[in-house]
Amino acid sequence: MRNRNGLFPRDSLIPLRRCDASHQRTSRLRIALGLIAIAMTASVQAYVTVGPHGTYPTIQAGVNAAIANGGDDVRVEVKLCNDPHGFQYVCAYKENVSITITTAKTVYLRGGWQSDFLNAYPGATGTLVQGAGADLPIVYVFASAGGEVHVSGFDLSGSGSTVGHYTHGIFAYASGNSLVVINSNNIHDNSVLTTSGYSTPGGGAGLMTLALGAGASVTVNSNTIHGNAVYGTDSTSSNGGGVLLQGTEGGKTYFDGNTVTANSVSNPSGGACHGGGLWAQANTGSLQLYGNTYTGNQQFACSNGASGDAADIDAINASVINLNDEIWTNNNTANDPGVYEVFMHAESSGQIYAGNGLITHGTWGGLYAQSDATSAITLVNFTIADNPVLGYHGVGSGTQLWNTILWNDGSPYQLDNGATFAFCLYAANPLFVDSADGDYRLSKGSPAINAGDTSIPTGSYNYDLEGSPRPYSGDGISIADIGVYEFHAFDRIFRNGF
Repeated sequence: MRNRNGLFPRDSLIPLRRCDASHQRTSRLRIALGLIAIAMTASVQAYVTVGPHGTYPTIQAGVNAAIANGGDDVRVEVKLCNDPHGFQYVCAYKENVSITITTAKTVYLRGGWQSDFLNAYPGATGTLVQGAGADLPIVYVFASAGGEVHVSGFDLSGSGSTVGHYTHGIFAYASGNSLVVINSNNIHDNSVLTTSGYSTPGGGAGLMTLALGAGASVTVNSNTIHGNAVYGTDSTSSNGGGVLLQGTEGGKTYFDGNTVTANSVSNPSGGACHGGGLWAQANTGSLQLYGNTYTGNQQFACSNGASGDAADIDAINASVINLNDEIWTNNNTANDPGVYEVFMHAESSGQIYAGNGLITHGTWGGLYAQSDATSAITLVNFTIADNPVLGYHGVGSGTQLWNTILWNDGSPYQLDNGATFAFCLYAANPLFVDSADGDYRLSKGSPAINAGDTSIPTGSYNYDLEGSPRPYSGDGISIADIGVYEFHAFDRIFRNGF
């Protein structure tokens, strides 16, 4: 009989007992399945939502919740606003975000979500974030002691900040057995003021990374980094207008598939400038640069020397840097003659190995490579062309250039202090398909075809810049071609499904 609350009195409940074996088996099975379901549910990574339709209104609040949860996926909505006429546009989160992981937790910070947090915003638009304060990066990441942080899907712009402040788009720092991944972001219009008050090296307005210690790793891939600027105000060097990378004390940095455009570095106040687009240094660490493109980067008003309109790459203290499939083109300097598009330097047992590099249309020179007596720079399968003063300058007995085309430069090359080259084409027209339109592939009859050295000092680079086999034996001759591309016109007809 029910009481007045509609419930059965406790003493009226009669326990039911079923002693048959089939029921016991069924009950145990249901309990076991229930426990498995609970375990599976617990193992599914939760996610935190940020935005007008999310749980948290600010990105920082979502990050804090994810860290408190032991590691989560933080999904950040693309914020939409209405102008006075009722038209909708993407508007910015005005905040600086800090992610600090000091234990074995993993946090994914991902932008570009629609209001349902299940689908990406149409048109691959990233979540727009502009820093709210000067002298702070828009996104700061620190991972140590097994921590892992991933940042992707953001449009990070310092357009709303005061020019000349410490406003990196991203500052990422991995220490000891930790991992930071920066993937598929648009990082633009940030600016950094370098002075003696900041730690050296100063720069990296778009992105600055440090991998410090054995097991520390930073990966930067598939980002667009453009329109960032570093301004020097005293004798401190200004480095990496767009990007500054460091691998130190065993730390490893990977920079793959990024586009670095229209970044700049300047210092009219007594300091030097290094790397209009990129400054990369391995110091008892390692770097890998693969498949990046650099265009329109520059240095200007550098009062104490400059190096590398597109990139300045340094390996020191037994470090190793590997470069493959890099494109540097149309990088220039406004008023600093004598600057090369790409500058490479190896010292104190540092080593640089580079293959499949295309360097064209610098304002002054193409490539400068210098090694000291204990170091090595080995350059293989390059095409260096259309630089008005000098194509290539090699310095030091450890500096070697192989299988390279040097064409239509003011002067093809200069070798000093024992630098060498072999199997290089510079006296005969390589017959590019259409260099005026940027096509440096070889046309039929090129003297570069089957004229290279297939056995090169650092082992074989098995593919050319297009990913085609090297050497290509379709003509029955298994000898590598000189330059960044192998010739096989017939196969190109059928590439990508005809």
